[in-house]
Amino acid sequence: MLRQFEYFKAVAKHLNFTKAAHECNISQSAMSQQIENLEDTIGIKLFNRNSRITSLTPAGDIFLRHVNNILDIYINAVNEAKQVENQNKQMLSIGYSGPWENFILPQIVSAYNKAEPNVILKFEYIPLNSISTALLNKSIDLAFAAPYNFDADDNLNVITLAESPINIVVNKNHSFANMKTVNKKYLKSQTFLYINNSMSVGLQKKAKRIFQLLEIDPAYTKVQTQTDLDSVILLVKSGLGITILPKAIKGNFNPMDLSFIDIEDIDEKFNVGVAWLKGDVTNKSYLNNFILFLKNNIGNNFE
Repeated sequence: MLRQFEYFKAVAKHLNFTKAAHECNISQSAMSQQIENLEDTIGIKLFNRNSRITSLTPAGDIFLRHVNNILDIYINAVNEAKQVENQNKQMLSIGYSGPWENFILPQIVSAYNKAEPNVILKFEYIPLNSISTALLNKSIDLAFAAPYNFDADDNLNVITLAESPINIVVNKNHSFANMKTVNKKYLKSQTFLYINNSMSVGLQKKAKRIFQLLEIDPAYTKVQTQTDLDSVILLVKSGLGITILPKAIKGNFNPMDLSFIDIEDIDEKFNVGVAWLKGDVTNKSYLNNFILFLKNNIGNNFE
């Protein structure tokens, strides 16, 4: 009957069955039938109808006032019940820096929500150079990022959840595009595009290690840095260089635009981990449960 009350309220508002039906996303004939059914149920004629005008009867006018009160009471009852339910839920505040976390976070969120529906997960993007500080200031409960971003702080617990091999990424017109693997000796003549390393000491060290493994000296090989991944991808698609990315995020890109290629005899990987403040799990049972969930259910190699 609540739905019929909503239909009645819409017709009383517009005094037009067609407009009321449009507002309620039903047909005009269905709206007319619903109002007739309501009138039959309560035994009262609510509207005067003729070919040109629709108006409320005196009884309909009184009935409208009570219907408005009933609907208001219903809405308030639902809202108050939801507030009580949410008070019993715990909120876990999670920071992430992207873009590597995107290949693992969706499966974590989906699986954990099914296991613990009463815990609300609140996500916040935090730049790499601020993510440890956010943990230390307790503005977030835990953070997802590459483990090397937390190496400098002894106050944090860090575990690695997943790893993915590094790939060379080129546009579809590049001479490497159809290769399954490429030897590092062919990379020295290429222009490398990379995310600005000044954002994170850890990322800086990771980039240095990758270039060392590839036997690439930035002093002799052209390396251009960009402020974000989107800019790097744009330039790679435009044929202005190549880049290095985790193989795991290959599915995030159109295969008609980019090719991901394994590097021969290079076993370096990108890692994704989670960090939290030491001692926090003692005071926050929901945080401890989340960490245990990660340890027991995640932790795979992604390729």
